[in-house]
Amino acid sequence: MHSFPTALLAVSVLSLGACSRQAPASSMITLRGTVLDSATSHPLAGALIQLRSDRSVSTTADPSGAFLLRVPRPLDGRLQLQVRFIGFTPALLERPLTQDSTQSVGQIRLVPSTVQLEDLVVTGHPPDTAALRRRKAAKPSKP
Repeated sequence: MHSFPTALLAVSVLSLGACSRQAPASSMITLRGTVLDSATSHPLAGALIQLRSDRSVSTTADPSGAFLLRVPRPLDGRLQLQVRFIGFTPALLERPLTQDSTQSVGQIRLVPSTVQLEDLVVTGHPPDTAALRRRKAAKPSKP
């Protein structure tokens, strides 16, 4: 009988501890924006948007390039986001925040970047014809 109340108390204490680590709802803000290719204005679906101070706070852009990211309100009132996509130069977005709980960061335009790779040389050799003849000779002929 003592084990059930003890277990219930332990679960309650752990739950309270987990809740106390979360930021209060009033200190959280939702950021919205769109990630686009600066050269073509096409959306960059799958672009990674991260809070610079805590990269575990992140999201990806949807097929239209749009994103929503819920972040803790910075104490200094300044937002720093890093935006990345393969084949583009990463962008760092820094701006002051208003008191609104939902804020638009607008369009984030990433600049295409090219990476020059070294030459790749592929060489081939003619097949070993003697080995091919041996394999062909080893196969029984069909009647």
